[in-house]
Amino acid sequence: MDNNKQALLNLIKAESAEEVFDLLRNDPFLKRFNNKNWKPLGGDPTNITTAGNQQEDPINALVEKPINSIDHLLLKECKLRGIDPESSAAPKTMREAVETFLNIPDGDLSKIDDKTRRKLAENVRVIASGSNKTPSIAVADSAEGQHPSDFSNSLLSLPRGKSNKNKIHFVQGRFNQGATGALWFCGGDKFQLVLSRKEPKLLNSNQKDEWGFTLIRKRPYSEVSDDEKMTWYEYFADDNGNIFSFPGEDLPILPDGEKMKSGAYIKMYSYDLGKYSASDVTLELWRDLNRKLYSPALPIMIHETREYGGHSSSKILVGNKYRTIKDENEKVRERIVLDSNLGKLGVRKVEVTVFIDRDSKGKPFRGVKSEFATADEALFLTMNGQTHKTEPRSFFRRKEFNASLDFLADYLMVHVDLTNIPRDIRDELVMTSRDRFRKGDIYNQSIERLTSDLRENNILRRLNAEYKARFLADIQPDKGEVKKIVSKILKKNRSLAKWLNLGEGIPLPPIEPVNPTVFEPENPPTRFNLKVPEGLTPPYFKDFPINYKYVWLQFTTNAPDNYLETEIGGKII
Repeated sequence: MDNNKQALLNLIKAESAEEVFDLLRNDPFLKRFNNKNWKPLGGDPTNITTAGNQQEDPINALVEKPINSIDHLLLKECKLRGIDPESSAAPKTMREAVETFLNIPDGDLSKIDDKTRRKLAENVRVIASGSNKTPSIAVADSAEGQHPSDFSNSLLSLPRGKSNKNKIHFVQGRFNQGATGALWFCGGDKFQLVLSRKEPKLLNSNQKDEWGFTLIRKRPYSEVSDDEKMTWYEYFADDNGNIFSFPGEDLPILPDGEKMKSGAYIKMYSYDLGKYSASDVTLELWRDLNRKLYSPALPIMIHETREYGGHSSSKILVGNKYRTIKDENEKVRERIVLDSNLGKLGVRKVEVTVFIDRDSKGKPFRGVKSEFATADEALFLTMNGQTHKTEPRSFFRRKEFNASLDFLADYLMVHVDLTNIPRDIRDELVMTSRDRFRKGDIYNQSIERLTSDLRENNILRRLNAEYKARFLADIQPDKGEVKKIVSKILKKNRSLAKWLNLGEGIPLPPIEPVNPTVFEPENPPTRFNLKVPEGLTPPYFKDFPINYKYVWLQFTTNAPDNYLETEIGGKII
């Protein structure tokens, strides 16, 4: 067998950073490269400043890998059709690309059947293997792939005056650095294997059909000279400084012995998954990834190849948006879409999902607390389906809401899609790591306006009253049990009892009546009234700063929801 191919198979078989380290010391072929032929990643010996300034969370860092895979799947489909991705003939958005290239209506994963979804998910895989305590994670795709001669300008490149995707509008990547964040969470010397074969139909006339591979590591401090202040990431090459390669063929390296034909395969050894490291990745990690990839452009297959009994070895990830629309909509009490003017972010569609508070048997429903939204993540701000910023559940209990959503807070999931915000605003708001926003005037103003619109939404206020009534009904005293419990507390604090002036009994707050209103639309509408705060009389005035470009006014109307929509060419606009 070809020495290069055997070395590659040995590296794929390794399941920990320790095993890779042993290969570099003891493998007859690989040990030649233990202390030589390493080249700085991106050709930059200061690359640690780029890779070390990425995502602070290992899951956010991991997400960048399948995001890259989806980008390159769409690029493959574009190039196979003879379209220059940077040309005016290329799709202008990721959703348009998914619809055009992969026949997904409106780029909406909820509009395809399960068989199609599973077939698409096989194009991007996240695979856990190795130790049950510290797994290795591989991300494999069937995208365009890269030729060994192009590795330095693609898989091993860093921003050096330009971005590989800056002029391509239907992909997520822009900065050519996000995927380096995962290196920080690899084990040992931060080992990561990079393997790729370019789609044979896309090979240039002077390119042979070959697999290329290399190993990335952080240079050990023992090999860094005393006069150098910091280490760097590097990859190994052959004696001629080239990427290791061998003839193109199908490789049986996917789960269940399935063969990989082309594309990219990235393996991160002993990857630190934090609290998910010792658990089945198709469970809690899958749930977290559904929050991080709230509405991905394409489905992703999650594989668990370690020995965990009682669960499926694979699971499809489609994001929480599509889960609640199609897969688990029985857990949704109400879905509301409203237009909110978020200042410089413009008018945005805000999707509010209210989950049920009782299951089919009338018992409190607790699943939402981990399935969809959590204490730390309940408001999701996304771009091209990837979550860039979240706010916690406590956001809906802030004083600005005046308790209007306090009983709904545990059952809310709110999503704002910021995909097409103006470029200048995006650059001011979004950090290059794509996992957080700058909390300046733009963000603060948008949150203030979003808060106002959520607080004033009549449907949410009505549901909050409904959930509150049920909650209070559950805690009404039964044979004086609540009174006994509170009495025990007050016995230890007589001054508190005196201050509360409780007297002989312990009053509980009354149940507020629920009076749901019924919306009766008319077409054509007969009402269009300016909404003004109580107590104001005409003429009405609204003050706003002189440097504002617009003012936000609200009206009430009995127009039907689709009154301003029309159908042109089979599409609703």
